[in-house]
Amino acid sequence: MPHFRSVSSKPAIIIGVTGHMDLDPGQCNLVKTGLKHVFAWLRASPKEKDQELGHPGLGLTDTPVVLLSSLAPGADQWAVSVAREVSTEPVHRAGVHVLAPLPFFKDQYLESSTFNRACVDESAKQFLANFPDEETFVVRFNDELNHNEAELRAKHRLILTGPDAKAVRDRRFLAAGEYVAAYSDILLALTDGSIRPIESSALIQRESPSAEAIAQRKLRGLMFGLLPTSPALGGSDNGAVIHIYAPRKPKRNDTSANAKTSKAGKLEILFPYEYCPDHLRAQNYSDKRWQKAGYAALFALAQNFQLLNTEQIAVRKEKEARALSELLPNAEVLLPARSDGNELGRLRDTLDHLARLRRRIADYNRYYDERIKRLKQTLFRLAFFSALFFALAESWVPTPDTGGPLRTFCFVAGVALTLAAWAIFSWHRARLYDQRSDDYRAIAEGLRVQFYWTACGSGESVASNYLQRQRGEIGWIRGVISAASFPYETMRSIFDNLSPDKRRALLGSIRKGWVQEQLGYFTSNVDKLTRQRAFFVHYSSIMLFSAFLLYIFNFIFQYSVLANLSSLNPSLLMNRSEAISLCGAAIAIVGILYGLSDFDFIDKLRTDELNSTDKLFQAPSKPRTFMDRIFASLFLVFSMFLPKRVESVRGGNYLLRGALVVAITILVVGSAYYVRGLGSWLPSPIKISSMLRNLLLAGGVLCGLWVSANHLTENIRRYASMESMFNGADERFGQYLAACDGNDPVVVQRVFDDIRSLIIAVGRESLPENADWLFTHRARPVEPVST
Repeated sequence: MPHFRSVSSKPAIIIGVTGHMDLDPGQCNLVKTGLKHVFAWLRASPKEKDQELGHPGLGLTDTPVVLLSSLAPGADQWAVSVAREVSTEPVHRAGVHVLAPLPFFKDQYLESSTFNRACVDESAKQFLANFPDEETFVVRFNDELNHNEAELRAKHRLILTGPDAKAVRDRRFLAAGEYVAAYSDILLALTDGSIRPIESSALIQRESPSAEAIAQRKLRGLMFGLLPTSPALGGSDNGAVIHIYAPRKPKRNDTSANAKTSKAGKLEILFPYEYCPDHLRAQNYSDKRWQKAGYAALFALAQNFQLLNTEQIAVRKEKEARALSELLPNAEVLLPARSDGNELGRLRDTLDHLARLRRRIADYNRYYDERIKRLKQTLFRLAFFSALFFALAESWVPTPDTGGPLRTFCFVAGVALTLAAWAIFSWHRARLYDQRSDDYRAIAEGLRVQFYWTACGSGESVASNYLQRQRGEIGWIRGVISAASFPYETMRSIFDNLSPDKRRALLGSIRKGWVQEQLGYFTSNVDKLTRQRAFFVHYSSIMLFSAFLLYIFNFIFQYSVLANLSSLNPSLLMNRSEAISLCGAAIAIVGILYGLSDFDFIDKLRTDELNSTDKLFQAPSKPRTFMDRIFASLFLVFSMFLPKRVESVRGGNYLLRGALVVAITILVVGSAYYVRGLGSWLPSPIKISSMLRNLLLAGGVLCGLWVSANHLTENIRRYASMESMFNGADERFGQYLAACDGNDPVVVQRVFDDIRSLIIAVGRESLPENADWLFTHRARPVEPVST
């Protein structure tokens, strides 16, 4: 297990290094000064432009840095020495750690041609020999994933000693270099010349392990087929290359040696080709527009990491301590604590790290999600009351010479509420609450899948399968998940070495903690969201139709010509007793609907409201505010007038809506005529019905917008699909576990492989659902104009 995970629980920025092995020792201090400058630039303030690199610092004061190095002599070892040196400086309080992806096991690597050449001294060999074993791992090819250590050593022995194995050795060195490039956010290239373009055909056909080739792969995008997993498919996620001039040992009669030496330690920064302007196919890396676009993407990634690592949201330690057992039931029994020689403890450490990080980020999401929900509720309430005051300002005219101050007050109140909605929204938008909530949810759900993929030893990377359709803006999400979970191959070999009983028990725990838990979550939420959508769609149409009827009523009786044609005087349309009769008829209709209600269903709704929990992250909701309780009570009350037994019959929805439209319309008309004459300050019945009509219109529109703003229709479809998927996966999971009891080891191993494939498939189905959720919220954010 890489040691840095136990040192820091924060996601780290990954820095890779590649370069020449035969560097000039006489220029070591200058080159190391350049390396130190890069590490200082990572922490430097974004407000000050760096003269060496030409861009302000990244401001990563609270974000750990992990250096990836294959520990080859020269550039790699110099970079590691600098990382160890600067890690003691106060500015690097977040930590600088080193992790070494190697082409061979460390002892075999010492026997390779890399360390057995005339230019390599004993100090370079000793540097590798003294490097902690726990900080190293072997980069594997696709066909080596199922090899245990003994099998892999035997294969590598043939590569090291075989007379015709140079091409294979070079391919292994290339794999280690490409691994560094693939998993780093910034690649340091220590070479004696500028990074020049290489023809695409040469880059693909010649699998050269040179530093220039690795840097070009970083800028252009990685090749396929070499590594089992890679977090990026294109250049936009590959990050920047910082070139540090590092002269090689001078050769005899080398006339350019002095010129190269004069550049030692000089820096330049290059950005991926995706940020290159269209007209610059000549590869002018120093173009200002290319530099500006590339730095903006790198700075956005750095700022998102820094925001995540500096969140001030309190997370209870006891919740973090339970994170592993929440995701993996019986984890304390299945995965004992780490001890000497206990490989299972290494798996536990990795899973515990992922579970704690996911728990913390899920709590961050919950914090911001609650504020977004509060923002939606506030905007909708302000919209409703703004419509109320504007309706009063428009229609409250008791007599031509009265009502002026009241109308002015209502108009000012309506304007003030509208401006307040914009002010509140602008305050939230400036703090990026919605973006941070969405991003944290995406990270938490990605870490959930990565947790179970790691637990079953899949060797799969979520970053390689997640959010690939949207790049740049949210590439940092993949970066967080990748930084927290690689290397993946180590956990695969640990899982494969477990006994069949332990593997079966661990897989059964995965089924319970993931498949069955998510099945229950999606099942309950499909039902919950369907009820909510039906409620708001019903009452939206009911209020809009009621407002439509009131428009017709007011139009007919408001104008004298139409009133005369109908031989009706609007002021004498009905007396108070007739108005009471209308109100009584409306109450009777409502009473009948109430009598038809399913009270067991209402009790279930009430229980669900009282025991509401967010099962997505297994965290209890905070106590609800007084306003929340009022609106929850209103939801229950109005649900009583939508009896399920009527809805279930053919045409029941239309019958219910028609009955409630009639009830609301005659209740409004009856009430307007009942209060006539109670005071001179009251407007005419037509004006009262106009005000109530406008409120019904506003309420109907807001109910429809609530469905859209909360994405209820999209979520129901996605959740129903996921419910079906998890239900099928649970059945197959049970069948596979039952088949693990056989005595034939070949059959048992095949069943374990099938279960692993099932877990990978479930994860690959879950990730697009999470991505679609994020795309939906990014495409339709909460805005006052939509409200």
